[in-house]
Amino acid sequence: MQDNEIDLMRKIAKGDAKSFQELFALYERPVFNYVWRMTTNISSAEDITQDVFLKVWKNASSWKPDYQLKTWLYKIAYTTYVDKFRSEKITTELPENLIDNSLSLEQECIQQEQQKRVENAVKTLPKQQRHALVLCYYQGLKAKEIAEIMNMKTNAVEVMIHRAKQTLKELLGENHG
Repeated sequence: MQDNEIDLMRKIAKGDAKSFQELFALYERPVFNYVWRMTTNISSAEDITQDVFLKVWKNASSWKPDYQLKTWLYKIAYTTYVDKFRSEKITTELPENLIDNSLSLEQECIQQEQQKRVENAVKTLPKQQRHALVLCYYQGLKAKEIAEIMNMKTNAVEVMIHRAKQTLKELLGENHG
């Protein structure tokens, strides 16, 4: 655990808005990216991200230094997403600008089609497999961190990720496996 994160969270727990802004600047994009990959809806992802940081502000004193800050934030994002998903059906909306502008039109179309296939395949995964896969491959977390976030054993997370990858390989065929 980095000392600056401990100091930052202590200040936030005391109501220091500048420290909160610093935390927000560091983690807003990673939290948003995680939530967006789960919802594929920009508006919902923005709402959930805002809710996550509101919860961080209100509950900063509940954070324990032995818990990695990044893992704690993802856990809040995960539970906020699950709560929102329970209360309302989130619709999917793909962002218009996912492709690098330097690609040729043909390359752009192929990449866009492949990306849609992968996104659609990921959406078909059971919810927990999808969460584990996104946290692992898109957010770069280790199985142990994912286990903490999802309140599971590390072995169960590893199996879940393996099953998700197997399912995606089957759904996407040889070209994307």
